[in-house]
Amino acid sequence: MKKLLLLIVIIFISISSFSQEKQIIDEDCIYIFTRSTMSKRGFIAEDFNINDTLSTHVGIGFVENKKYVIYNIDNIKKNENQSSLIKEDYNSFVRLDDIYYSSIWKYKITKSNKIRLIEILKSFERENITFDKEFKLTNSNSNLYCSEFVFLVLTQLNLTIKYEPPKKKLNSFYSSLLKRNTLEYIPVDFFLELHCFKLVENKFY
Repeated sequence: MKKLLLLIVIIFISISSFSQEKQIIDEDCIYIFTRSTMSKRGFIAEDFNINDTLSTHVGIGFVENKKYVIYNIDNIKKNENQSSLIKEDYNSFVRLDDIYYSSIWKYKITKSNKIRLIEILKSFERENITFDKEFKLTNSNSNLYCSEFVFLVLTQLNLTIKYEPPKKKLNSFYSSLLKRNTLEYIPVDFFLELHCFKLVENKFY
């Protein structure tokens, strides 16, 4: 009986490992990565997302050598060049003390579009990008917030992806914080409105 149980466990682990590897080796895709932290969930996801009431941060990337490569604009961390654009692996992306949730999404593209995606990301990597605390879409491409960055990358890929940024009337708290009454912005979950990204996996912590 013990041998049978052990065999079942080994088979289950093998199937799980194979399944995860199969998901990751789909290299000709754009990948979008989201995460949620307990500290931001209540006032970002619930107040500004369109459909996803969990995710508070978003990044974009690809698969290289069967590993995720993620680019994201961080409001705290900076890279070695003091830019807010962080390049990291998946373990680093979700390594936060108060992480609550994460998800991975993909969109199939051609090999030439993947090459173009990497070129675009590397061009942003050469810039000294600061986090846009004012959340203004009219700022330069060197002053961005996380979802605005992902949106710009997708736009520059010219995949005929169309998205109209929503305008939200702000309550007194946000109006005082952002010094305006209306916010035109890119939500963290804007990519779901494109109806082309498929869920790879999601996870609660």
